Amino acid sequence: MLDKTNCSGDHERAGSKAVVPKELFHSEYVPMRIRVWDPARQPPGETPCQKDNGGCSHLCLLAPYSPWYTCACPTGVKLVDNLTCADGPQELLLLAQRTDICRISLDSPDYTNFVIPLQGVKHAIAIDFDPVEEYLYWTDDEARALRRAHLDGSNQEDLIVTEVEHPDGIAVDWVARNIYWTDTGTDRIEVARLTGASRKVRKNMGPHLCNHSLSEVLINDDLLEPRAIALAPEKGWMFWSDWNERHPKIERASLDGSDRFLLVDTNLGWPNGIALDLNRNKIYWCDAKTDKIEVSNMDGSDRREMINDNVPHIFGISLLGDHLYWTDWQRRSIERVDLTGESREEIVDQLPNVMGLKAVRLGKVEGSSNPCSRDNGGCSHLCLNRPGNNYVCACQIGYELTADERTCVVPEAFLLFARRENIGRISIENGNNDVIIPVTGVKDASALDFDITDNRIYWTDVKLKTITRAFMNGSDVERIVEFGLESPEVLFVPGMAVDWVAHNIYWTDTGSKRIEVARLDGSSRKVLLWNGVDDPRSLALDPREGLVMLYMYWSDWGDMGRIERAAMDGSRRTVLIGKLGRANGLTIDYVQRRLYWTEITSPAIESADLDGGRRVQVVTQGIEKPYGLTQYQDYIYWTDWKTGNIECANKTTGCNRTRIHAQLEYVTDILVFHNSRQSGWNQCAVGNGGCSHLCLALPSPGGSGANSHGATPNRQSYTHRCGCPTHYVLAGDNVTCLAPRSFLLFSQKNSLSRLVPDTADCPDIVLPVQGLKNVRAVEFDPVSQFLYWVDGRAQSIKRVYDNGTHAGPLVPGGNHHPYDLAVDPYGRFLYWTCAIADTINVTRLDNGSSVGVVFAKAEGEKPRNIALHPEKGKGN
Repeated sequence: MLDKTNCSGDHERAGSKAVVPKELFHSEYVPMRIRVWDPARQPPGETPCQKDNGGCSHLCLLAPYSPWYTCACPTGVKLVDNLTCADGPQELLLLAQRTDICRISLDSPDYTNFVIPLQGVKHAIAIDFDPVEEYLYWTDDEARALRRAHLDGSNQEDLIVTEVEHPDGIAVDWVARNIYWTDTGTDRIEVARLTGASRKVRKNMGPHLCNHSLSEVLINDDLLEPRAIALAPEKGWMFWSDWNERHPKIERASLDGSDRFLLVDTNLGWPNGIALDLNRNKIYWCDAKTDKIEVSNMDGSDRREMINDNVPHIFGISLLGDHLYWTDWQRRSIERVDLTGESREEIVDQLPNVMGLKAVRLGKVEGSSNPCSRDNGGCSHLCLNRPGNNYVCACQIGYELTADERTCVVPEAFLLFARRENIGRISIENGNNDVIIPVTGVKDASALDFDITDNRIYWTDVKLKTITRAFMNGSDVERIVEFGLESPEVLFVPGMAVDWVAHNIYWTDTGSKRIEVARLDGSSRKVLLWNGVDDPRSLALDPREGLVMLYMYWSDWGDMGRIERAAMDGSRRTVLIGKLGRANGLTIDYVQRRLYWTEITSPAIESADLDGGRRVQVVTQGIEKPYGLTQYQDYIYWTDWKTGNIECANKTTGCNRTRIHAQLEYVTDILVFHNSRQSGWNQCAVGNGGCSHLCLALPSPGGSGANSHGATPNRQSYTHRCGCPTHYVLAGDNVTCLAPRSFLLFSQKNSLSRLVPDTADCPDIVLPVQGLKNVRAVEFDPVSQFLYWVDGRAQSIKRVYDNGTHAGPLVPGGNHHPYDLAVDPYGRFLYWTCAIADTINVTRLDNGSSVGVVFAKAEGEKPRNIALHPEKGKGN
């Protein structure tokens, strides 16, 4: 329909005849609204806003009451007086909403929500604010990062993006210019500079160490689900919540992690947010399981409920002035209440994905008496305040403090030690520098070694019966061997050593009386020695080419005690020193080519040439129970279990004896971390010697590796041998390995083992299969090489390769009770009996689909064990 816009003037009439309308515009579109441009429509007049904008700094709005106008400000900004607006919002709520971060002004009653223009926010959880530089900081769980930006979204940057798993709580020390955060993945509390530099995380060393050892630690012990964190920089305290369901709690410690104190651990569920009232010395927390907001003094006393009504899932909490603010997941709201708990109001509702929040007041920051506020306390890295302004300087991971206790340096060498649930490092060059490496899951560490190329540490755990590795900073913890280790949980523990050239790891097992080897990732595991091994203990390797090199050395406490030597493949075995007693702490001086050890039965430290000759006692006086031992340059370092001392002395004379550390009982292993301890070369260093699995270097047939001038001989005179996992054999090319063709599989309750009776290898081994529970039956498919078993706990049938890979269910658990099974390798079927239905069932091996029931329940018949003769197509 066409529209016609007409004009009829002022509807004046000429006599009785109306004025004919005039068409001004013709279009198919209908005008929604029209206005006439005519000065008469806006006659001139005087208004209060006409002169100098009424004196208003921003908006002058006419009003129907005296003085006939009011001044107004942009949204979220308040009037300082009747005329002047503040320079932007003064009080704000900063809010994390998963994929957005918003700011809400508290200066005006509309509480408008502004999204800050940020990039790549994936799952923001917690948020805090630096009032000095006006940066907001937040954790992003999905991005695995700590980030910051200005309030307008400018200068956005990632601060911490490495070794972060699930960052949760975050807190800014605006005085010392540090940032603290919790990580529920690594179960740590860490600290770094606000720029992300000088990152530090340490582990509590426990009550057995002298006091100075606690002066530079943050929290890693006894944390299961660390959540919120809040700081009191002037008081030198930090507070955090841990909502592990078994033992939820709220704790406090000094800002360096020392003086840890349990505040609340009763009547808690999921303690989420924490807020501090620094003026009144109060701590507030919200609990999403008990649905309460509670308060107590900062020492945990005078605990009381503040809000216990209509807070179905409270998450974030923050304090500003006399009001407490919080977010609620279920109500999708932000609320506040005054500190009396009476005047409660809803600030904003219908907000999706509300997470953490921070209430802030912009403007001048008050001065501080905190010594870290002035020139970082003189610290080169981190200044961490403690109660009474008794601050300490701390270093980022990999550094240590010099004697001035202010300057951090990278040490040339340091000591690594294993002690019960701790793995730590001690400075050689600078005193008061003992630090626990923040490795999780250590129960009783015993033997210890490292791979300097990969910057990893390796250790055995006699309680867990595992061999584990991690990077030197404690990250990426990985169990590489966790099956078939039978060392008993006794005071004295077995040995382990890294072959840094061939990238293998060797260990002794006192329970199974074996010496084994594997790749550094735990694969290609092989038993080297088992016959004539009585009680193997400490182990040392020399994988370098040269005179009397390419050997492994170990002590055996059986048969009056001895030290033996063999090539790296277990051949050329010989006893170097017999009737020795209990030798431990074997270590090699690679320069002087001597072997050192501690003697426990008759306390002493001894040494001999690498062929067992020229044996001498180095230290015999003032030594009670020496155990761990290592060597570096002109000195030997040892631990004494009875005195708890770590000492050093000249490696030749035993003179210049010095105590490095005191009160460190039961150190099971000690070594020096330095390049000189892992140098050298052999043919396994290049392409694993061409071997598909293990490369095992061999000494030269003549037994010597250097000419009279000490020059390195022609490398072609040395050989190596390719090795295979136990029960595997070398193919005709002598470099690849073939699986065993004839063997016996047997199961115990929680393990699968393989037995090869007629073999030059160790006859039986435990297979590295995880998650075995109540194994009832086992079968093997020669075509796919899969092992199958009945899981009695899950009532399912599972399969896996013999190296532990590609594990998964073939018949998931359900309304059946598998009892026994048998493989038809030709038809590609698995037959299995069900003890509930009394049936025989068939499942396809290739895809796990059910073929059906081939034998249904009959009166008086209950099929259980089953066997097949697939060539004849029969089953029994």
